[in-house]
Amino acid sequence: MLDKTTSEIFEEIKNNKKVIDKKGLDIIQKNLMDTLESALSIEQTKLIEKTTFLLKNIKRENELIQYGITNYIFKDDLSDIIKNLNLKNDKHIFLIEMKNFERPIPKDVQEKIKYCKKNKLFDEYFILFTDYTPKNNNIAKSGKNSKPEKDPIIFGAFIQRGKDVLMSERLYYIADWVDEYCDLTLEKLTQIQPNISKKIDVDKNIEKLLELSEIYLSEEQKTQIKEKSNIFSKFKNMFMR
Repeated sequence: MLDKTTSEIFEEIKNNKKVIDKKGLDIIQKNLMDTLESALSIEQTKLIEKTTFLLKNIKRENELIQYGITNYIFKDDLSDIIKNLNLKNDKHIFLIEMKNFERPIPKDVQEKIKYCKKNKLFDEYFILFTDYTPKNNNIAKSGKNSKPEKDPIIFGAFIQRGKDVLMSERLYYIADWVDEYCDLTLEKLTQIQPNISKKIDVDKNIEKLLELSEIYLSEEQKTQIKEKSNIFSKFKNMFMR
């Protein structure tokens, strides 16, 4: 993969996508049911938890087919690709949760995300992207070309949060888009491109918008505190045994 441009790399990732189909899911479901039945008979708790999670995923994957979402890539394969690329090509390719992505997302892609959320297709969303902002010294250029290449991809994933966090091995492809402003920070972007987001009536809407933002961030903070508290409790219980 050495000397490949970012666009070529991202195209290769997209071409690496696998496809789920009803016949294949039926085979996996049968094997999982046999495994679960066996685990239940001798009370293998961990295996029961994992197999139950995977069986639930099969049901959800069948739903994905109905919604036209059939392409996926294994998260371990994607992690290996990112690791190798960043080492060999001196690039800055990241896979992060959508909520931590600091750049605007196009309206057409937003509609796809909203559609997935409305139908509760996934538990978490991840974005694969190349960071060309100054904090990374603009190292991630596309081969010999000095112009950055842009091609973020968004994936959906199944995650079970509880005593143990379980995540599906598959990341499901939702959409990709061209990011024309991938080398700008959000602050600079909003200064030079006022149309990047819908204009709002400052007098009428900004207070309501800020209120909604504060409510969201407050709830998000509560969730993070709760998750940290749960992690602390786990460690505390380990030492008290």
